[in-house]
Amino acid sequence: LLGGAPEAYPDRYDLADPVRLPTPRATVHLLHGIADTLVPIEQSMAYSRRHPGTQVSELRCAHFELIDPRSDAFPAVRAAVVAELDIPASTPRRPRAW
Repeated sequence: LLGGAPEAYPDRYDLADPVRLPTPRATVHLLHGIADTLVPIEQSMAYSRRHPGTQVSELRCAHFELIDPRSDAFPAVRAAVVAELDIPASTPRRPRAW
């Protein structure tokens, strides 16, 4: 994504680091899998320390289970999104076109 490893392009990685960006005006709720071996939980915690008001929720899952609708973690992800959007949980979903 950034054209190479952090060692080769440290400036690119510094610019892309969300911790270094200004605090967003929108609510930030980070969902982090406690079994994630790709992104350490410390990254989410560092973000929340740098950006006041950020909520971090730790879920019992790995990295990709957060985006897999078939995973056991996905109902918690959906509930968090629905809560942030203030949409009633009973709102019917449109059928998929695929």
